[in-house]
Amino acid sequence: WGRQVFYRTYQASDGVLAVGCLSSTLRRRLLDVLGLETHSEPSGQRDSAKFQVSVQELRKTLESVFVTRTVNEWLSLMKDAGVPAGPVRFTEELTEDQQIVDKGLVVELEHTLAGHLKMVGPIINMGDTPLSVKSASPALGEHTSFILQELGYSSQEVERLKAQRITR
Repeated sequence: WGRQVFYRTYQASDGVLAVGCLSSTLRRRLLDVLGLETHSEPSGQRDSAKFQVSVQELRKTLESVFVTRTVNEWLSLMKDAGVPAGPVRFTEELTEDQQIVDKGLVVELEHTLAGHLKMVGPIINMGDTPLSVKSASPALGEHTSFILQELGYSSQEVERLKAQRITR
């Protein structure tokens, strides 16, 4: 049941943040940060109707409190209290995130259809087998002829398959 309330995302006034409080200690800290010191965790049989109503009421209460402040305000308060939380970022936002940029995780590539792209590259570093991005993903059918010829198809056979719309 903790995932329904204490391990999920919440809408703040200007964005979304995620919390991950699966221990009683962390759940209590979160309730304290939210100013809900008087609230207690739902108790009783987890499959009972009363328990489920209690969980839903607590979830709605947390949702109504989270929207009263910005993501950064909540994250600052949670950091000070030792509550695990973080901002939810959309892919487009990741390439501008200072931590991502500082770690060298942003790559810039040329795509045959989309042109210049800025995107997040490999998120792990391995000393013996370093990862790198060599090219953007191919457009649909971009490498079909090459692959089919590598498999033994002649140029004429590839063109016939394309003409019959069997492949691109």
